[in-house]
Amino acid sequence: MIIKLKNIRFLSIILVFLAFSGLLNSIESAESYKFDDYLKRIEAIVNHRAQEPKSIYTKQWNLLIDYADRKNIHQLNFDVENSKQKYDERRQDFDTGGVRAQLIAEWEQELGISWPTYKCENCCRPNGHRANSNCKHRRLEAHHIVPLGYNGPNKWWNIYPLTIKEHTGKNGIHSSDEAQAWFPKVSK
Repeated sequence: MIIKLKNIRFLSIILVFLAFSGLLNSIESAESYKFDDYLKRIEAIVNHRAQEPKSIYTKQWNLLIDYADRKNIHQLNFDVENSKQKYDERRQDFDTGGVRAQLIAEWEQELGISWPTYKCENCCRPNGHRANSNCKHRRLEAHHIVPLGYNGPNKWWNIYPLTIKEHTGKNGIHSSDEAQAWFPKVSK
């Protein structure tokens, strides 16, 4: 009977350890990458493309680092219960309420550069002729650097132009170790 009690205690200690190891691993993974490592990863992803921007501009970088410091960003949580409704509202405003266009216009004004668009071969026929007269050479996606699900703001300095591949592709920012360390609940 004494041997069985020791085994039960040992097993309970192991179970408690295993339960908390997942939490500790996520804390350690965010601690293993600095927030600017995540920003550098974005730059590494876009550095190879032909069009600008190929890096995060200093003005935007400084505002992001300042935000991360003020908000103690490594303690941000994906707070489903408290922010689900806020997230849904902000996501809808961004996607369909004109916020995306407004933020892109602010980004362009603040940085003095046009938001990049897909080249003709990426949105039209391969020979460069428009597939139809409605083709407007779509803008690149607006990536929220601090995701909306982590209470990232809809501010010009929190968005960055990425192609679909750079955004959510196999080697895109959402699949990077740095993004997963900081924002593990964001889908790849």
